[in-house]
Amino acid sequence: MADFKVINTQEELDAIIKDRVERAERKIRETRDSYKDWVSPADAQKAAEEHQAQIDALNQAHSKELEKYAGYEDKFKELEAQIHGYELKALKAKIAREKSLPYEAIEFLKGEDEATITESAEKLSKFSQVSKASQAHGFTRDTETEEADGVLAAFKQLNPNIKL
Repeated sequence: MADFKVINTQEELDAIIKDRVERAERKIRETRDSYKDWVSPADAQKAAEEHQAQIDALNQAHSKELEKYAGYEDKFKELEAQIHGYELKALKAKIAREKSLPYEAIEFLKGEDEATITESAEKLSKFSQVSKASQAHGFTRDTETEEADGVLAAFKQLNPNIKL
């Protein structure tokens, strides 16, 4: 307590009190300044409501856009399948042309890629070559055997002008 000083005059008391008042005011100002960027609960609630309204409006716009484009994905898949079918048919026609098959033979070609379609075309081509060779060598149906067939004979009796 060596620092204790007796206050004898009003001016000394005012100086001590003034210093304490200035410190208290400075502390209050600093505290108030630290709350300057803070928002009151009412303002925070109002901002939250505004943001929620914006979110709702954006969600409604988004759902309208989704409804607008909902059928396009299915349509796109359908068109892709159709394009794939056209490409496959064109590939089959190309391979049939390369293997000297008639255009109608495309229906009998099997496969989804060039290798399997080519293999199918080669098999069909061999079959058509065997058929052409048998016709060239005179292997046809025996007419005597045909007449022996009861159904065919009856048909020929009813239609004598038709050549089978």
